[in-house]
Amino acid sequence: MESVERIIPGPHPAVLLRSAEDVFRAMARTLAPRVGARLIAAATLAQLHQEGQEASGYLKSVLCSLDAGGPLPQVPLHWPLVEVETCLNAALRAINGQGDVPQVRVEVACSWDARMKAFGPSKADLTIRLGYLQARQALHAFVGGARPNREEAGLLQQRLEALSGDMQPVQSGSATSLPGMSLRPALRFMGRAESLGYGWHSADWAQRLKDLLNVQLDFTDRPLRLATGCSGAEAPHFALQQLVGHRGFEQMWGSEINENPRRFILKNCSCQHLFEDVCFVMKGGGRCARHGGHCTVPSGEIDIFIGGFPCTPYSFCNPKRFKRNCFTEPAAAPFFEMRKFIAERRPRLVILENVRGLLAPNPETDSSPIDFILRGRNPENPEDCYQGTAPNADWGLSLIEGYGLRWDILYSCDWGLPQSRPRVYIVMVRDDAGGQAAAEHVFEVLSACAGRMPRGSCNDFLFPDEHPQLVAATKHWASKPGPGSGRRACTKFTEALFRTKRQELGLDPKDRPYSGNRPAGWCLGQS
Repeated sequence: MESVERIIPGPHPAVLLRSAEDVFRAMARTLAPRVGARLIAAATLAQLHQEGQEASGYLKSVLCSLDAGGPLPQVPLHWPLVEVETCLNAALRAINGQGDVPQVRVEVACSWDARMKAFGPSKADLTIRLGYLQARQALHAFVGGARPNREEAGLLQQRLEALSGDMQPVQSGSATSLPGMSLRPALRFMGRAESLGYGWHSADWAQRLKDLLNVQLDFTDRPLRLATGCSGAEAPHFALQQLVGHRGFEQMWGSEINENPRRFILKNCSCQHLFEDVCFVMKGGGRCARHGGHCTVPSGEIDIFIGGFPCTPYSFCNPKRFKRNCFTEPAAAPFFEMRKFIAERRPRLVILENVRGLLAPNPETDSSPIDFILRGRNPENPEDCYQGTAPNADWGLSLIEGYGLRWDILYSCDWGLPQSRPRVYIVMVRDDAGGQAAAEHVFEVLSACAGRMPRGSCNDFLFPDEHPQLVAATKHWASKPGPGSGRRACTKFTEALFRTKRQELGLDPKDRPYSGNRPAGWCLGQS
């Protein structure tokens, strides 16, 4: 991947996304939220139909899925470059039309060639850069990059919608603009997963995972030492309970600034200390909710450190997300404290997690938040530096010597939950514990095991309509007055994302499929 990243010119290193994607999803990273992957795919198939060409390979599977009203199929495990080029050329013919403004060009950096492969017009209003890894036969998108302005995105959206036909939900028996392909399902479904009955059907995920890997994890002689930052509901604690048992690990400490999660942790987890702020850790101690007073941070080696630093500065739901540098917000401080902890205490394994907004542009800078998190340094102006640190000080996780690092996006739907919930996971392994090879192997194992857990549907987590608790709650809320005007609205960017997702699923803005007032045409628990 680094060989491809070095091909991209510019003052800042390019960052290639670790997850392989198809042409439509990769292009939509630049053109969204107005132009989504499904719209590009539908317009591409319509373009081929106009040209009298038949879809083949991956495009044929896209046609079959859209015709059935389903989502875009997953990218092929091994996607030859010749098929990628065919798909790219067809998509660009659909996007660029008859030469109308704006024009889009795609440049692909290939792992075996120092030159960029170019597709589309030489003079374009927008250039999308992608990477192709020959060893994996996989297409990848780059983080960040130029994006169309609102006017350009609107023109592209109109052009593609005109080509692909009416984007409103297709009713049963109505005609479509493209024979053999309905852009919206005639019968809409709640979700892609099948209902398996009430309950969580992957509750035994730990044993399933150990069976898949054919391993037994026994650490009773020397329990693993765990520490967590911004602990939340302390998911790592419960995960290790299922993986290695209560006697297989001991939690040295956790840290959580919010009171309700602290109460939950104190009631359900056996951590030695629960500090009320992760910043207390690097100070050597602070107020501990477990003991009700000042406690010293336990010394000694930490085997596993897991932290989900606050997502507020990077989330699309934050109205200030695209107005100022993410790392100047107070909520960004826990990342700096965690980085200091990793560099000083040097745990054997580090897992950090955050939202996909890390990959979006960072205002007031030339890079995305993930670029700073991986390779960043303090600015030259001391006033802009994190408190108590010097100008040009290293902050990037990859700059900590003696560690291997790998990161990727993982989806909850691959692990037995009926939700997509894409999250960026960063894994660091100390060199004497396996280093870079071990960090790479973690994601190889995750990739091999993903999708093997039964996830059921969202309805499996809901009470049946006649359940007494649901009936009582419905009556209770029916007696309450309607929502007032004090509810905070989403950001315009988030509203656009929701609008695009509703469009992809064929949802009307007034549809509420998960409430009791479901519109006609919804089928619960079908795929």
